[in-house]
Amino acid sequence: MRKRAAKAGLIVIEVAAIAIAVVAAGAAFLFWRLESGPVSLSIFKPSIEFAVQARLPEGYRCEVGTIKLARQEGKGAYVIRLSGIQIIDDEANEAASASEVGLTFALGDFFTGEVGPRMIVASGAKFRVIRNAEQNVELPAVRSGARKSLFSRLSSLLDRSIFNHAFENAEMTDAEITFVDIASGRSWMTRDASVVITRQAGGLSATIGGAIETGGAPASITVNADYSENSGVITLDIDGANFPIGDILSMFYGEHAAIIDAPVSGAAVISLTESGDVLASNFVARLEGGYLRLGPTPTPVKFIEWESQFDPAKNEFIIERFAFDVNGSSGALNGAVNLQFGDDVRKPEWVGFDLKGEAVTLNIPSRMRAPLLIDNAAVSGGYHVAERRLDLSDIALSLLDVTAGGNFSMSFPRADESGAMPSPGVDAAIKIDGALDPERLLKLWPLGMAMGARDWVEDRMEAAVIENINAEMALAEGAVVKGRPVPDEALTVSFDIHGAKAYFVKQMTPLTVGVGSGVLRGNSFLLKATSGRVGAVAISEAEVEFPVFTPKWQPTYIRFLATGKSEDMLGVLDQEPMRLMSKINLKPDQFHGKARARIEIMRPNKRDVPTQDYRYSGKASFEAMRITGISGDAELTDAKGRIDLKPRSVMITAEARLSDAPIDIVWRQNFFEEDGPSSFSIAGTVDSSTGDLFGISSRQYIRGPVTFTANALGKIGNFETLEATADFANAVLTIDALDWRKPEGAPAIGAVRAKFSDGGVDIENIELNGDGVAIAGSLQFKDGALASAAFPQFELKDAASLNLSAERKPTGEFAVTAIGDFLLAAPILEQLVGGASGGANAGGANDDGAALNWGPGLFLTARIDKMRMRENVDYNNVSLDLWRDATTLQALDLTAFSAGGAPLKVVLSHTGEDEGPGQSIEARTSALGEMLRAVFGYKSISGGEGSMQIGFAAPGRDGLFGVIEAQNLHVVDAPLLARLFSVGSFEGLADLLNGEGIDLSNVYGEFDLTDNVLSIDKFRATGSSVGFTAAGDIEIYDGGAVKLNGAVAPVYQINSILGNTPIIGDLFVGKKGEGVLALSYSISGDRSAPDVFVNPLSALTPGIFRNLFGPQRPANDNAPVSQSEQSPADDGDPLPADATSNP
Repeated sequence: MRKRAAKAGLIVIEVAAIAIAVVAAGAAFLFWRLESGPVSLSIFKPSIEFAVQARLPEGYRCEVGTIKLARQEGKGAYVIRLSGIQIIDDEANEAASASEVGLTFALGDFFTGEVGPRMIVASGAKFRVIRNAEQNVELPAVRSGARKSLFSRLSSLLDRSIFNHAFENAEMTDAEITFVDIASGRSWMTRDASVVITRQAGGLSATIGGAIETGGAPASITVNADYSENSGVITLDIDGANFPIGDILSMFYGEHAAIIDAPVSGAAVISLTESGDVLASNFVARLEGGYLRLGPTPTPVKFIEWESQFDPAKNEFIIERFAFDVNGSSGALNGAVNLQFGDDVRKPEWVGFDLKGEAVTLNIPSRMRAPLLIDNAAVSGGYHVAERRLDLSDIALSLLDVTAGGNFSMSFPRADESGAMPSPGVDAAIKIDGALDPERLLKLWPLGMAMGARDWVEDRMEAAVIENINAEMALAEGAVVKGRPVPDEALTVSFDIHGAKAYFVKQMTPLTVGVGSGVLRGNSFLLKATSGRVGAVAISEAEVEFPVFTPKWQPTYIRFLATGKSEDMLGVLDQEPMRLMSKINLKPDQFHGKARARIEIMRPNKRDVPTQDYRYSGKASFEAMRITGISGDAELTDAKGRIDLKPRSVMITAEARLSDAPIDIVWRQNFFEEDGPSSFSIAGTVDSSTGDLFGISSRQYIRGPVTFTANALGKIGNFETLEATADFANAVLTIDALDWRKPEGAPAIGAVRAKFSDGGVDIENIELNGDGVAIAGSLQFKDGALASAAFPQFELKDAASLNLSAERKPTGEFAVTAIGDFLLAAPILEQLVGGASGGANAGGANDDGAALNWGPGLFLTARIDKMRMRENVDYNNVSLDLWRDATTLQALDLTAFSAGGAPLKVVLSHTGEDEGPGQSIEARTSALGEMLRAVFGYKSISGGEGSMQIGFAAPGRDGLFGVIEAQNLHVVDAPLLARLFSVGSFEGLADLLNGEGIDLSNVYGEFDLTDNVLSIDKFRATGSSVGFTAAGDIEIYDGGAVKLNGAVAPVYQINSILGNTPIIGDLFVGKKGEGVLALSYSISGDRSAPDVFVNPLSALTPGIFRNLFGPQRPANDNAPVSQSEQSPADDGDPLPADATSNP
């Protein structure tokens, strides 16, 4: 057994010896071969390709061009060089390649157990790094196994035996690395990259550098790394220029992490373990130019620079400085940022921070009208990554001279199934200490948030002190939907305000010294003012309310309670755009008194609102009001009432006094034409004094109270229609021109219906009905003047029964027609005669200011069955045609018949004389006494036939004059003449005159009537019983005087026989009408009781000398006979019987 074993051992030794000999021989041959140059090892190429391919992913293969072994001179080392290395996929696409790879080995290392190459040198290497659609990073030529981080792979590499002892350094030059992001299509490339790894005492050092092509500015990076084998710590010193940080973030954290699209330059020192745990870091970097992608629109970045350190014990970054200028926002921050990770270090679960800054400018053009400067800021909080929630637990800001503090939380929900992103959820509580003015408030107020209220503050609040500002927000995720309102409860911002100056309506007088408070909610805004003033008007209980912001253009309201002087209040309401007073044609300064009004103004929630879109409503009360300028000097006093203002109209109900007359007013004014005309109703009791206020002298027509109602449609001062009724039962109505009177207590009702237009007024119906009166007709006015009139019924008991019509001709003259049964003309005649005697020349050819206003002229046509004149003298079948222009009577033709059938003819004739009057009126009748009684009221004369010719004074003079000639007159009951006979001892004549009367066969006289003085000259009257003459003046007004002189011849028929003898008659008879025996007389003194003097000696004096003894007339025939000539005439009885009876 032992021999067998010994033999076997001997065999093994022999075999080993042979093997050693063979190896030695091969080694000797290889050594000899290497001494002469490199040796090809192509025989091993299939084995090498197979070995490499075995480690490649499926579908990839390795191809090696050549393999050579060479001896390294002087170092006892050998180099294996592999050239033309390619890794190709099944589609012949190159995944990686290298021009040449050299491995340097030392034979001595094999004998000492130090396995592996000492040096690795690669040149011209090319490979790709791919980030696939699943956002995983992979090398196409590397088999994928269990997913490992980059640092896990590095740790495995450092643990391999290839780096145990023998390794000295590795170098890669002229390398090209391409990064491809499948998800985004982004790629970048490094060219001429170099990597040097050197074995140091106790570790490794490495240098990595190269240029990066990103399609933009050229970038570069240099990394110096040290690795300690004992501690396992890797220290990286990185320096980069224009580095594509966005691509790196996308590479490691996905596309959503690429929030920076800008080159970064800077340096970093990082210490980490082999497994990638960071032990410490320090970063200094600057990002300049590019964009920050935090939303759908990129934000331009001017620069961002920071300097920070990492504290691994706290997992916290200490930010020593973070400065930025991003789209106008700028500033510098410092503080700490804390990161907390779960199982995946690429996905932090929490990012906490505690930051402070000074002089931070915040600029968000889409949310702010101007940049906001924050003097000091301190913010603490964090971001919950999984919950997508930002929590700012402590906020402290100093800005705009106030401080703000509180907390804020915002959560960001994920997209729903449709891909839509719901709105964030917000919970916040912020308090502002200090006071803001509107300008600074608007700097804090984000655009797009309650814009209606924001616009109102911006446009209308000029000044205010705003304080005690508190904001709370509780906005659920998804609560904000485009086109839908934000829930009211989601936001509450409250504040106090004082010293406010705000325009309720932009063009109107603003509210000043306003005091109040406001609340802004998610979809509404309410500002209340407890006190303030608008001009001189006190304001309280004021509100500016936006009930909703969404939907758009909904109504907003302005409400206030105003107290003060009515003129001040109405002055405000008459401003644009309300123009309340202008709409009713009144002015604020017409109102005087106190008023109280609660007003509401509605306007759509728009920035610019046209006037017609405003609506107004409210109620007002007033008392002790005085309203002037109603018409002329008329004014309303002691007015009290209420005003009901509605969006489309205003209703005013009031009680007032017009003069001393109480009236009630109901006035509805519509603001829009489509609502129809406005209405104005007035009712009350007035009297003649009310007419005085309007410049209407109504006292001559009305005395006593008149109850009336009037209803008008249209605008004040521009009515469209008017209807009025009046009850005259308790009033006395008089028409002096017709001597008609309605006594108090007699019923009478009046009514008027009129239409108004731009061209004039059409009084469609005017009527007065009652006991003794029935009037109905119509009137038309154009351009303020009467154009036409028609009164088919004009009935006044015992005064008139006529059909009247009138029309203004194109020349301005009136054509009047009067047809009827009866007319009481006596008062008119009294006025005409009295007017002429008063110097007014009412009927004269020329009158400047006549008692009757003829206007531009008159055509009068009258056909009246019976006309009653003075002293109840009736004329029948009266026909009158009259034409008078503005200054001159052009034509007159009157025919009538007395009750006894005696004709009367009155015509206007032309004298044809160059000097003096060119016209005269001639009246002829066979009943002259009746005419004198009818026209002049002379009752002492009857019968007779004759004529009266009346001439008119020359232009520039007053009065009229004329001549009367008559025959066969009968005189009876003439007191003044009877007294003359009695004083002259002609008792028989006096008795005869007072009894049966005396007859006068011929009468002639000349007269002049001027200034109420009747001057008689050359008057003579003769009859069988008596003859007499007269000359002198009679003042025909109450209290007037008389001064007459003449002669009386008794038994005139016999007494005058001698006087008719030629020559002798002239010697013995003084004047025509006197006899041989005649007594001179004179009458003077008060007309009612004159002094009569008769000279009996004159009876025996020849006529040629008689005038020497008789009373003489004053030299001035026109001189008044008393000092009372300025006394007014008695319109009612211009010529009393006792003074005007024939002497």
